[in-house]
Amino acid sequence: MSQPERKDFLISYTGADLAWAKWLAQELERAEYSTIYQDRDFPAGCNFVLEMHEAIKRCDRLIAVLSRGYLDAVYTHPEWAAYF
Repeated sequence: MSQPERKDFLISYTGADLAWAKWLAQELERAEYSTIYQDRDFPAGCNFVLEMHEAIKRCDRLIAVLSRGYLDAVYTHPEWAAYF
């Protein structure tokens, strides 16, 4: 079994900030970095916690789209802690 491809950035965001996450991914990829973000890279109906765990292990850096919604969201704080 081969190892999953490493990525440069995991983009962490809450649903209200999806447009910012997509924009960040586009700009980073235009600069030839690789990214993972939920809307594009996690399959519909997946186990979000397991997908996030795998994404954290595969990425060299985490970018958080920091907003009031992000700070108030349930899952974003564990993402930070897991990456740290």
